[in-house]
Amino acid sequence: MTTVEGIALWSAIAAYALGFAALSASAIFRREGLGRAGTALGVAGIVAHAAALVARWIGSGHAPVMGSYENSLAGAFFLPVIFVAAVWRYPAARRAAPLVLAATLLLIGNGLMGEAETRALEPPKGGGAYVRGE
Repeated sequence: MTTVEGIALWSAIAAYALGFAALSASAIFRREGLGRAGTALGVAGIVAHAAALVARWIGSGHAPVMGSYENSLAGAFFLPVIFVAAVWRYPAARRAAPLVLAATLLLIGNGLMGEAETRALEPPKGGGAYVRGE
């Protein structure tokens, strides 16, 4: 993990965690201001997470798809992004935002438990014969 990637990833984690706390408090205490702050923090988390993905892609020279860390990093990015698209179409889904941010944090945590070493992109196992035309 490069320094830029680490700073971006931990910034995303902080934004997601604070966004989760604000959105949860907003739901419990019925405070609209906390909901707006939680939404802004969630979006900031997506931006920082995107920066971490780009830094990883540049650092490894390929899309971040090798190993559990990279898969979790990429998969966790798409969860809030798809949720934002769903809320755009179905505003009532916004109530699930704390659950989405919690799931995103769990996915990132799963990836951080593994090795974050940069590896070369490996060919698919057993499928190379079809690619080469043999």
